[in-house]
Amino acid sequence: MPTPEQCFALALEAFAGRRFELGSGSGKMLRILLGGHDLDASITPSGIRVSFGGRTHDYMPETAPAIVSWLLDAAGAQPDTREITASIGPAEMRTYGIWRLSRLHVRLSATRELIAIRVRSAAEALDVPLPLPRPLPEPPYVVLPERCPHCGEVPERYRVLHDWSLVCLACGRSQPARDQPSNG
Repeated sequence: MPTPEQCFALALEAFAGRRFELGSGSGKMLRILLGGHDLDASITPSGIRVSFGGRTHDYMPETAPAIVSWLLDAAGAQPDTREITASIGPAEMRTYGIWRLSRLHVRLSATRELIAIRVRSAAEALDVPLPLPRPLPEPPYVVLPERCPHCGEVPERYRVLHDWSLVCLACGRSQPARDQPSNG
């Protein structure tokens, strides 16, 4: 399996005109990218990061060369293009199942450090970056002098889950809470 750095280098080769076939993993990733939601994606020597729906997700870097290759072909890019904006779709897709690609607007740009991909439902929205993802709230913790029933340790603290169960920070296993807070 190629390293993330090698995957990035191959994705840059797609901008130079080299083409890569979609496989099952890259077909699934393409379906995520073109699934009908506005998103921003960045491909770097460290991997792929996609932001949509107020969240950021990291994906498998080995899918990058085929995804970039497919998007550049769909956008009608010529070899050695470093930036392209285009409308793609609608089309019936046969990557990772059969699905319908709606008309979308894409912008791809490449530098030696970054491949940026924007997908929008409206062309004028390509100039506007998506808002930064909301940070996840810090989970609540509680200090208890009790031993974990799984590992027998008294952890420095327990993490409290949404249903008031506890996660031992010594072993990572959860247990139901003994006392739930009262409402009043």
